[in-house]
Amino acid sequence: GTLYKFEFTDFLYQVLRLAFLYYLCYIAYFQLAEPEDIVASKWNVDWSALALGILLGSIAYSLVLRVFILLMYLALDCEALSELDQVFLYEPADNRHIIMGAAFFEKFDYHSMRQYMLDKTENLHKCRSKLVKWFGLYFFQKMKPDEWQDKQKSVIIQNSDITNEAELNDFMCKQMQINDFGDNVQYKFILVPDYSATESIFILKSQHCFGDGLGIASIFLALSGEYDSKALPSLKPLGCFKKTIILLLSPLLVVRTMLSVALTPPDTNSIKNDTKRTGVKKAAFSKELEIQPMKDYCKKRGCSLNDYVAAITCVALHDYMDSHQ
Repeated sequence: GTLYKFEFTDFLYQVLRLAFLYYLCYIAYFQLAEPEDIVASKWNVDWSALALGILLGSIAYSLVLRVFILLMYLALDCEALSELDQVFLYEPADNRHIIMGAAFFEKFDYHSMRQYMLDKTENLHKCRSKLVKWFGLYFFQKMKPDEWQDKQKSVIIQNSDITNEAELNDFMCKQMQINDFGDNVQYKFILVPDYSATESIFILKSQHCFGDGLGIASIFLALSGEYDSKALPSLKPLGCFKKTIILLLSPLLVVRTMLSVALTPPDTNSIKNDTKRTGVKKAAFSKELEIQPMKDYCKKRGCSLNDYVAAITCVALHDYMDSHQ
C-alpha cells in the first residue's frame, strides 16, 4: 500500500486480525466450557470459562503476532513500529507530524561534519532503515549498503541560504509542513556551516514515528558519542492484563475515536483568544545558560532545578500574554 495513507486494505487487515483474535477466544471458550452450558441456552454462559478463554485466546494471538514480527526481523531485517507510532503516519495534509529542531555550534566544516554523522549513525538500526508496510503493519527495514549509499545524499543536506534567526525561523516553519521522506529514512540532517563568521547550525527534521522527545534525546546523545540508556527516563510498561483488556476493547475505542474526531471542532489557539491559527509564525531561540549558577541559586533557595525552570516559563508566558492582551 501507499505510505502515510490509511487504505481499504489496511482496514481489511485490521478486521482480519481482530476476527482471528475473537476466533481464538471462541475456540478456547468452547474447549473449556461445560457442554450443558453451551447447548442449554445461548444466554447460559460459563463465565469462568469465558474469562479464561478470552485470556488464553489473547495470549495465543499475541504469540502469533510476536512470532510474525520476529520472522520479519530475522528474514527481512525489519523492526516493527509501535501501535502509537503507526498512528502518527496517518497524517492529514494540513497537520503534518513533523518535528524540527536546530542547534547552534561553533563553526564547522560541512564535509567533516557530514562524515562524522555518517560514522555515528552507522550502527543505529532506525537511522539506516526505510519505512515499509507489510500486511497493514509498518516496519523500519534496514537498507542494503548500495541502497543507503544512493539515498544518503538526500538525508544529510547542506544549506547556505540561512544567515540569521528570521531566515532560520521561516525555513523551519515551511519545512514542518512538508513530508518528503517517502520510502527513505524518516529524518534529515540539514547543515548550515556558514551561518555566521563564528557559528554553524545543525537542523534535525524527522517524522514523529522516527522519534518523540525521548527518541530525539537518544539520537543527539548518540551523535555526541555519549549515549547511555541509563541516562534516559524510562516509561512504565503496561502489564499483560492491561494489554489484554486494551486489545479486546480496541474496536470500541476505534469507534469512540472516530466519533470524537467527527464531532470535535477545528483546533484553535487559546493564546489568540480562541481564534483560528492564522498569520506569520514566529519562533524564539534559546541561548546557552551556565547551569552551575542556576544550581547554586536553587540550593540556596531550597528548590529544585525543575521548579526554577518552570517558574521562568510561567513568568515568560505571563509577560507574553500581558503584552498581547
